[in-house]
Order: sequence, then C-alpha cells, then structure tokens
Amino acid sequence: MVLALSGSSVGRAYLSHQCGFLGDLLTLLHTGSARVQRQVTSLLRRMLPEITPETFAKVVGVKNLPAKDFSIVSVVNKASNSGRFDVNQLGILDVFLSVVAKALTLQVKVRSKSTSGGFPKEINTVTLATSINPKDNLYGRWWLRGSVNKKLAEVIIHLIKDMAAGKLSDVWANITKGAIAENILHLTYLNDEQRIPNICLKTPTLWLALASLCVLDKDHVERLSSGQWSQPDGHPAPPRPTCGNHDDGETIAVIQCSNCGNLCADCDRYLHLHRKTRNHQRQVCKEEEEAIKVELHEGCGRTKLFWLLALADPRTLKALIEFEKVELEQEELEYGRTACTKLLNCGHMCGGVLGETKCLACLHGCSNDPSLRQDSDDMCMICFTEALSCAPAIQVNV
Repeated sequence: MVLALSGSSVGRAYLSHQCGFLGDLLTLLHTGSARVQRQVTSLLRRMLPEITPETFAKVVGVKNLPAKDFSIVSVVNKASNSGRFDVNQLGILDVFLSVVAKALTLQVKVRSKSTSGGFPKEINTVTLATSINPKDNLYGRWWLRGSVNKKLAEVIIHLIKDMAAGKLSDVWANITKGAIAENILHLTYLNDEQRIPNICLKTPTLWLALASLCVLDKDHVERLSSGQWSQPDGHPAPPRPTCGNHDDGETIAVIQCSNCGNLCADCDRYLHLHRKTRNHQRQVCKEEEEAIKVELHEGCGRTKLFWLLALADPRTLKALIEFEKVELEQEELEYGRTACTKLLNCGHMCGGVLGETKCLACLHGCSNDPSLRQDSDDMCMICFTEALSCAPAIQVNV
C-alpha cells in the first residue's frame, strides 16, 4: 500500500516528511526479507528526490555533510581533524554503502616474516561478517553487521550510481560524489597502528572505502588523486620529488635513501638488490605518505597509497587489497635474480623475465602496443593474487 502511495507526487511529498518512517525503511533495508528489501529500495528511489540531504543526515545521525567540492575535501578535513581522525565517524551514505560492503568477497594479501627468515605471502579470503566480531562496538553503525545477498548489493550500486549521475537531483549528485570521495580519502588518515593488516580489516573505514570503489565515478579519478589537490588558498600543491636515478624530472620518487637520494619504487628495488647496498637507510618520502592515486580501470575502482593497494569490481563484487612493505624482502630478492635488468627507451625498467630476446612492453602507460590492456598495478588475470609489478611478468598472446 505504501509503495502504491509513493506512485503519486502527492504521496511522495507526504512520505518524504515522515522522518520516523524513513528511519524504519533504512532498518528494513538491512533486516527485512528479500521481498521486503526489494520494496524498500523501490520506495527509497522514489522518495529520495523529495528528501533534502540535511533531512536524511538528521535521520541517520550525521552531523556534517560532505564537501561539495570534493577535489579539496582532503585538505579541508586534514585542517579540521588535525590528526585526530575518528574511524567511527558516520557518513551520509554509509547506510547504503554498508550493503555493498557486506556483499564483497575480499582477498587479502599480506607479507609476514617466517621462522626461516623469508617473507612468504599470506593470502586469505574474508568478508565483512568474518572480519568484524558481532560483539564489537560499531558506535551506531549496527548495519555493518551480518551479510546480504549480492542481488540487493547490485541494486544499491545502481541506485548510488544514479544518485551520483544526477538522475535523482543535482543536490544529491554533489552530496553523493562528496560522500564517496570522503570514504576513499579516509584511508589516508589511518594511523600506523590502524594500518596493521589484522587491525585494518576490522575498521569500518576500509570496508566503506572498498564499497565506494564499486561506485567510483570518472570525476573522482580526475579530482581525487593527490596530483589534483590544491592548497586552501587555491594555489596548486608544491611539486613532489622526482627520481634522481631516472633524472627525467617526471618519474615520482617514493623512497628517500640516505646514500642514493630520492628513488622511484623500481629504482629502489634494483639499486638495493646487491648485498653492499641492501642495508642502506631508507624511508618513505613525506609527500608519498600523504599521496593517493585513484583510478577507474575496465570497470574496477582502484586506489593506491604507499602502504596499500585496493581494488574492487562491482560486477563480480570481488575486492582485493595488498598491504605494501617498504623494506626489501627475501621474496623480492628471489624475483630480482630472474628479472630483466634492461632499461626501456621510456626510462622505466623492463618488467619482463631475464634473458628474453624481446623486452616486455612498458607497464607504466608508455607503450602504444594495442595488445597490452593492463598496467603495472593490475592483478595477474591468471592467478589474481599479485600485481604485475610484483614479479617478472610475461605476456600471453591469445
């Protein structure tokens, strides 16, 4: 009967003013049967254009709306948070994004030191339900508990994408894009303890960021990466240090070595393979600690920080995160013995195998080879457990 009432403009206007009813709908979205959940999503799609973001925020308990100009949302939040980011901070779309998060199957790649002195990979498959204990205090985010069917998650993804595209209203389009941006940028605010894999997997911040990657928009790609950030006074951010070994003025430095200077990840890996240079004192560049790269590649949302690579595929509802380590590990030394040591014409190291007559095309976007559809951050499409840049790669022509 309520669904029929929402079919008229008068009925939608009436329902949009029933805040208690809206709260009940959001509860049923997570607790109702599959049939009820389908009806709830249909009702919400009809009602949201009539509801202001301020009213919706009041219903879900959100105090501050996301910044409309999300290209500088990071700068604004950092200035206000002053290093005191709360992982339990509520977002206006968390009640929707948590549906997507609960449907994700997440593959986690972690490197841990073994008793033999090596660094084997630990690859686990987890879900939100297995990561967060039902007894954990979620500080108002009770909807993060449990699991949902993938069909509901697909419907919510479609709803959020329509909201971001302005199909509900222009006001909701700005708010939706800002909320998605906030959740992704919140990853940059996690402290050292919260970046530990076992702890990170229990933080709502990670799961909501993965859900946000499923609804990524091309505007986010253009305006979220740290290269697009501006200072509060409107001036562009200062240039980041470049790799001294490339000496091209373009390749961004990631590592600062006390002996070798500023180096990109590839140069750091190769220059410190030798036992004489292996113990050089190195640290992550300050600019890299705050940097973030956001991409939308073949439908998959992807974000990269100096300590984490995360990607999510909205079509399969599968996600992958890889916790990065700055230290050179034993496994990388093994890879180094079979890696090609040639320098390509573009200045990047070859990512192929040692001894091949023809080098692999550049995986950093410099190649014009139409048969190469992946880059260095893409997962291997055969094993889907490791990025192509993690080990010597080969290209299979089919």
